[in-house]
Amino acid sequence: MTAPAGARTVLYDTRELIGVIDAMARQANGLLHGASQVAVIGVLRRGAPLADRLTTRLMELYGLPQPLRLDLQVKRYADDLTLLHPQTQLTEQAQHAALDLRGYTVLVVDDVLYTGHSLLKVVEYLARKQPAAIRVACLVNRDTTCLPVHADVVGACLGVAPPDIIECHVPPYEPDFRIELVQPDRENGPTQGDPMFKDRDDAAHQLADRLKAYNTQRPLVLAIPRGAVPIGKIVARQLGGDFDVVLVRKLRAPFEPEVAIGSVTENGWTYIAPYAAAVGADQDYIAEEKQKQMTTIHSRRVQYTPIRAPIDPHGRVVIVVDDGLATGATMISALHSLRQRQPGKLVCAIPVASPEALEKIRPMADEVVCLLAPENFRAVGQFYRHFPQVDDEEVIALLAT
Repeated sequence: MTAPAGARTVLYDTRELIGVIDAMARQANGLLHGASQVAVIGVLRRGAPLADRLTTRLMELYGLPQPLRLDLQVKRYADDLTLLHPQTQLTEQAQHAALDLRGYTVLVVDDVLYTGHSLLKVVEYLARKQPAAIRVACLVNRDTTCLPVHADVVGACLGVAPPDIIECHVPPYEPDFRIELVQPDRENGPTQGDPMFKDRDDAAHQLADRLKAYNTQRPLVLAIPRGAVPIGKIVARQLGGDFDVVLVRKLRAPFEPEVAIGSVTENGWTYIAPYAAAVGADQDYIAEEKQKQMTTIHSRRVQYTPIRAPIDPHGRVVIVVDDGLATGATMISALHSLRQRQPGKLVCAIPVASPEALEKIRPMADEVVCLLAPENFRAVGQFYRHFPQVDDEEVIALLAT
């Protein structure tokens, strides 16, 4: 493990972690009890020896029959959180290609659940093997995932600051079994995890400055309600453009309403994320969720612009604004919907986005302006010092002026 510079604190030593593994075994036993076939899958690297430890304790303490043990190679970040791959990479080993997990209850084991990209990739892959159930166990949950994956079994929940690093030292990769908190040196200024914007107004002014080439073209600035409306209003005013909203609603994951599995536009076009089925969103669920969100969209159109039609984007420079992109689902739908209406130029403008979301939306716009795409992105609000909710009354007031 390459040790990043910074202050170090041992949070759990070997003795304490033995107790943590036993607590995880107790949680896992409740989930696995009664399963006819069990597979324990470690996420390489450190998830593999953790899976061995957890399996051993399940067998010793609760009499679990010898389960199927496999490991999967998944990688996105280095140990110091340096981004290695823009998209999470899962390497399928030859012996896993024809693996049949039908009837198995699968327990996936990893060391740290951070943004959730690696574990989601594993869950998507395993779901194609058609197991009876997939459960996730992690030694440390940072409680910062921005994707529809969660841990069913948790050793320690550590809500540390975004720039800080949780290091799990797991033999045989390290000599001692322990968990350390590393707080990187910040003498050279703020890290990417520090807030960049004071508030939405600050983000809007910085965004407008990057878009100033359009201030002679009277662009149509369209904000995705509700959070982007204050930003869009300022951008439109500074560029001398017109202002309106483009109505898009995210489709919520089952049991995880804050996480998007897709989105739907005002005209009914729907984007479904590739991981939707893996988190339990079948066709019936998606149809029902789409109908709920379409009802909300129609209600909001009546609220927001009751005495006029939406401004026509045909032939115009259109700048679509949001306050940030996590999965990119709503922006994908917004851009697709607007492209069908034949704008002269379609621009996507956001203060901050996850690298994955940014790559997804680039092909859908003629230009993408993004002020920050941090490698350690976990949530949009992470990059604002002040990030209050925007209510319907504020949206209506901004559209009326």
